[in-house]
Amino acid sequence: MAGRLFDGYEVVTWRGIRIALNPGEAHGHHVYFLDDYGSTEIDACIAHSRAGDVVVDVGANLGFVALTVARACPDVQVVALEPDPAVATWLHHNLTLNDDLANRVRIVEAAATSHDGSVPFQPSAHDGNMGVGRIRTDTTYDESVFDVPALSLGSFAAREGLTLDIVKIDVEGTELDVLAGLFKDGCRPRILLVETHGGKARQPLHTFNRQIVDSLDGEGYRLLRLQSGNWTSLDTPAQIGARGHLLAIRELARSARTSV
Repeated sequence: MAGRLFDGYEVVTWRGIRIALNPGEAHGHHVYFLDDYGSTEIDACIAHSRAGDVVVDVGANLGFVALTVARACPDVQVVALEPDPAVATWLHHNLTLNDDLANRVRIVEAAATSHDGSVPFQPSAHDGNMGVGRIRTDTTYDESVFDVPALSLGSFAAREGLTLDIVKIDVEGTELDVLAGLFKDGCRPRILLVETHGGKARQPLHTFNRQIVDSLDGEGYRLLRLQSGNWTSLDTPAQIGARGHLLAIRELARSARTSV
């Protein structure tokens, strides 16, 4: 009801950017009415950014993270990945509203996964939340599913000659595939921000969370979880739950030991 009542198109100024949104859609509602969306994660990206960094926003949606980080950090380059063509249209539009960022924000219309090629993608079926489209990992036929370009972040970085320094991941249940592709070709970002959706993954929740932790720990990352607006140590995979927010900080000493 609320979504239909406030459905529309508005341009607002938020965290230094101009952004077009729909106040009746979940993400737009948070920014338009509450003046907030993912602030803790955005602040972490900004706080950990260094001059010359490449920041990758996987699942960029309308550009809330990509554009605000680019605005706050004038010495970084941002790559925004968005596989949903309808959502990517909004993302391109929002970049034009901030055309001074165009030389530092690159939009790639593709899904990040474990390999290059294409993957079946199911767009959001909810008018009130355009950001829950996701890669389909089952073989059940659905006429709404279509193929989208896919890439491995590690292979992408190697092809482009990039060092990926900070990567934010929000992909509705296929986080493990993104990490598998990311760590190819020796790609080890300094910071990872991972929104986990174990409740939507193909594995049982406890297995999914254990694999997330094992994957990151094995690559030399120290893990923190978001709790009540603060980052705190992750003591056990069970603390992640069906949906969690992880901050993974690469520790060079641990990375050196795990690579031996």
